[in-house]
Parts: sequence; C-alpha cells; structure tokens
Amino acid sequence: MEVPQRNVMGKLIRVLMVEDSEGDAALVLHELRRNGYDPRLERVETHDGMSSALRQQPWDVVIADYRLPQFSAPAALELLRQRRLDIPFIVLSGSVPEEVGAEMMEQGADDYVMKDNLARLIPAIERELNDAADRRGFRFTQNALRESDSVKMAVLAAVPDPIILLDAHGKVLEFNRAAQELFQIAEWEARGSAFAEFIPSREEQRLLNEKLNAEEGEKFSSCDLIEVRARRFNGTDIPLTITMHRAQIGHSHFFVCACKTEQRARV
Repeated sequence: MEVPQRNVMGKLIRVLMVEDSEGDAALVLHELRRNGYDPRLERVETHDGMSSALRQQPWDVVIADYRLPQFSAPAALELLRQRRLDIPFIVLSGSVPEEVGAEMMEQGADDYVMKDNLARLIPAIERELNDAADRRGFRFTQNALRESDSVKMAVLAAVPDPIILLDAHGKVLEFNRAAQELFQIAEWEARGSAFAEFIPSREEQRLLNEKLNAEEGEKFSSCDLIEVRARRFNGTDIPLTITMHRAQIGHSHFFVCACKTEQRARV
C-alpha cells in the first residue's frame, strides 16, 4: 500500500515498511523528511505484499513492526534471508521487550527501535546504510579481483615478502602465504577485517587511515611508505615498514601493501 507523499527535495531513500498502521507510517515519513530525506515509502502488511514489493524494485531499508495481524518482523526477516537480500532491517515496535529485541538481532536484524523513541530511528538507519554501502564496496572489489585472478595470483606469487591487499576502506581482501606466516593467522580469519585492527597504536592507525583516505596527489601518490608496530594474532608485536601501492580495476580502487620487518634508519 503506497503511503501518500508530497514531493520534497532531499536525499532519496526507498523504504519498505512492514506495518499495519497508516498513522505510524506517516510518523516515520515525517521523521525522514525532517532529517533531510526524500522518502519513497511503501507499506505492506502481509507476506505476499512484501514478496511482491521486493520483486518490484530495490529497497534501501526495511522497517518492520514486530507483530501484525497476518505477518511479523521475524517472518519478514526470514523472507529477506530466503531471497538472499542484503538490505538493512530495523524492527520498529511499540511493545518489544528487550530480550525479544536482542533475539531479533541475533537472528539478523540490524537494530530495534521503540515507536515512542523515534529520535533513534534516523541514526540507526544512517549507520546501517553506511555499513551496507561498505559491504557492497567490499564485495565489488572482491569480484573485480576475482575476475582478474590470474594477474593477482602472479603478483602475489612473484614477491616473497608479505603482501596484503586492502579494499578502499582498509579492509583485508587477501593475505598471501608470507603474510599469513608473519601474522600467524589464516587468510580466512583475516579477510574482511580492518587492517587497522592489527595496529595497536591509535596514532599509527590514524596515519594508516590518512593514507587510505587521501586523494591521489594529495597525501598519497601512486606509492607511499609508513612505519608501524603491528600485532600478530598471538599478541606479539612486530615492527613493520609497509609500502602501499594504490591500484585500480574499473571504478574500484584498492591497496597493495608490501611488508618488511626491518624498519628504515630514521634521519
């Protein structure tokens, strides 16, 4: 059921709302507009209604009341899981006990918000939209690397030094064998982690993130070098000199980090 909406200029957001109350849907619309969004909101009340809406267009977020006469938030979450859709899912209810909300999050919901505390809704939506964008970027870069797998494997095999591939946000895409031995961690354990988690010093984390976030030609040329003290999986520290190369496949860029355990002499 399409909720009446006026034309407002703002950040477009497509909201699928599992809700039987038009009044509550109107309150969510008001909250979104008040925070600078231009919402396209569709309200559904049944399994079939949600299934049809998911087929019609992509959605940025699903907001679901916990219990409806013919449907429920757990059933809506299961429908997303069955369709393998990575859409932020927020439970919005007037009467969800804390333990029920915690159980929903264990099952895969991203957050739960009480209807009498709508001030929490927009921050929750924005956090989950950012996280979803990060996941999409990570998958896109992995797919791009997979498509050029022969080139990637040749590069990793040709260099005996520990090599780490990071996505645009500094998350680990690949550890070559030397890097796994250096950090004493299996590649599957490292993949998807922020590389900054391997660096205990906040100041050195900040330095790494500066390089990751700098525009080319600003603080980061095609190649840069940093010195950090990293931490192995077993808790021991190692001094590292990391040479970071910016690379690009299509519209996706990533970083090739070559590690050496000997630090340069300081001038």
